[in-house]
Amino acid sequence: DLEDMTTIYVGAMINDNFFVKGGVMHVDVITNESLGTGGAYGNVELAGVLFGMGYHASNDNGTFFRFEGNYLQFDGNTVTSSTDSEKSIKLKNLDGVSGKISFGKTF
Repeated sequence: DLEDMTTIYVGAMINDNFFVKGGVMHVDVITNESLGTGGAYGNVELAGVLFGMGYHASNDNGTFFRFEGNYLQFDGNTVTSSTDSEKSIKLKNLDGVSGKISFGKTF
């Protein structure tokens, strides 16, 4: 499971409607395995980066529409078995994309 994902980012408007953003992320990876060998793999923390861009349009009445796309990339990590130090799981190639559409009103 992934828990407590935290993102800190900075965004900048390129013009009246288009924006870019970049930031760093942190997430806890919680292992929930139940192995017949009695071994276990501990929980780990992963750090990552975020790059995104999008479009923002606002109206005079305070309503707005926004869509954005983001590229996420997490650093890897290796977790070793609690009962056999020669067995490990390597977390790698943890990247992906996300998208978001927002409608709202500013007050």
